[in-house]
Amino acid sequence: MQYPFLEKIKKLLEGKEKTIVWLAGQVGLSTKTIYNTVDINTASLEYTLKLSKILQFDFLKDYNEWLIENHQSPISTVNEPPGVYEAQKGLTVEVKVTGSYNAIGLHFADFLKALQKECEKYGFRVE
Repeated sequence: MQYPFLEKIKKLLEGKEKTIVWLAGQVGLSTKTIYNTVDINTASLEYTLKLSKILQFDFLKDYNEWLIENHQSPISTVNEPPGVYEAQKGLTVEVKVTGSYNAIGLHFADFLKALQKECEKYGFRVE
């Protein structure tokens, strides 16, 4: 049994009173390419995400639910509940800066001052 990718696309288009020709124009592909994309497993992630955005439908979530309903292993996606980071005191981000020995020697102190000034505008802290 295969996830009904093309059928879902057609049904969503029907509900929006749009056509495959319209969708092809939105995605930047030919109608033939859209008709040939019947298997979500062969569709690129970029294409699937574009379709999700245009049709306002989360194909990845729906596909995962379909897999579970059909007793198959779901795909692994990053899905964190809202507010995960809000409860923490802060988030640390590391940045790697590279340059020539001379450039770093001459300009690094000024760079750090400028970086700190920019960070303060947004409520960030340089440590």
